[in-house]
Amino acid sequence: MISILLRQLAGRKVVLASASPRRIQILENIGLSCTVEPSKFEETLDKASFNSPDEYAVANAKGKSLEVAQRWKLGDGEDWVVIVGADTVVELNGAILEKPLDKAKAFQMLQSLSY
Repeated sequence: MISILLRQLAGRKVVLASASPRRIQILENIGLSCTVEPSKFEETLDKASFNSPDEYAVANAKGKSLEVAQRWKLGDGEDWVVIVGADTVVELNGAILEKPLDKAKAFQMLQSLSY
């Protein structure tokens, strides 16, 4: 399936709505080069309004992609581009764990995940 998608994307611009070195590497590992355009999407969605952590992650990824799409200007000869947005969520027993604010919180999170 990925080979079909890669053929369809041949010659098209792929825009990554992130500056994550790991996400850039993932795209490069499957043979896609990308233009990096970090999203300015504010990740302030109400976690309680989602049925699952994966729904929350998908909503954040969509928000990031749509924010970049609103700012993106097509270049000469471009009739469309692919904008890739992604989000990572850490979940423990159904609860979404927030990005730690400092080293102490990061250590506490890692401890809770190790049990």
